[in-house]
Amino acid sequence: MREPVKPTFLYVGAAKSGSSWIFECLREHPQIFVPVAKDLKYFDQQYSHGRSFDRYLRHFGPGRGKLAVGELSHDYFCREEYAERILRHLPDVRIIFCLREPADQVNSSFNFSSQHQLKKRGIWHFYEYHVLQRGKMPYLQNLRYFFERFPREGILVLFYEEIRTQPEASVERLYRFLGVDSRFRPLVLFQRVNPARISRFNWWTHRGFYLLAQRLRRLGLEDLVGRLKRDPRIGSAFFAVGKQSGAYQIDPVQLERIRAHASRDYREIECLIGRPLPPEWWNSAGITTPASA
Repeated sequence: MREPVKPTFLYVGAAKSGSSWIFECLREHPQIFVPVAKDLKYFDQQYSHGRSFDRYLRHFGPGRGKLAVGELSHDYFCREEYAERILRHLPDVRIIFCLREPADQVNSSFNFSSQHQLKKRGIWHFYEYHVLQRGKMPYLQNLRYFFERFPREGILVLFYEEIRTQPEASVERLYRFLGVDSRFRPLVLFQRVNPARISRFNWWTHRGFYLLAQRLRRLGLEDLVGRLKRDPRIGSAFFAVGKQSGAYQIDPVQLERIRAHASRDYREIECLIGRPLPPEWWNSAGITTPASA
């Protein structure tokens, strides 16, 4: 009996930071396999529900013979226990992060959450209770979970801002890290993937579909959910492209408060990952970058 195919890499975070673009770039490469289901959520949700590791590995069977096999679940970086589970089952796996300027990322997450959960308070409440308490930020601690357990050369940190301004350099760096042909250029390279969208349904209808998708995942039907999410006909039926307006306008004062809170860790993050943060992070926080100081 052949050994099961195990992931050689995992994208662990963050959400709303270019993971959909990365997912499509990985799927297009002929030497890489990722399941059609983005967010298998094994090491966080499924593991906690008692799903077996062998069942998880069934998702990767079609990738036999590929140079790189992996998945993208952007909440794996939220808890230390998730990193410990990954280390226990996949000690040699390569880890990928993609980070986005914190206030920009929270703003995007806040608007996304508006599609399927009611909010009675502002974005600072969302940041404090739905982000900080759930371990989704600040990035420094999330990064430490993995840098303390995995070799530095086995961790890649990308930035959303670089993906937007330097997509070719970003995808080449990604492919080189995974040990595949870095000259390959995916069709999605210069495209926006999963842009801001507005639900065509009222809140409770959209919330119902969201909970149904979660239920299907718990039943082991992650691939079905993945296929439905990637079907452009489903996307057009559920969403119109555009940004939220009206009730979802963000208070700029609260955004500045988030930037001030998050920027306290910037220099430590740079020391940990061994590369500078994008200038946009420093500039948006009103801080002189170390390079120009």
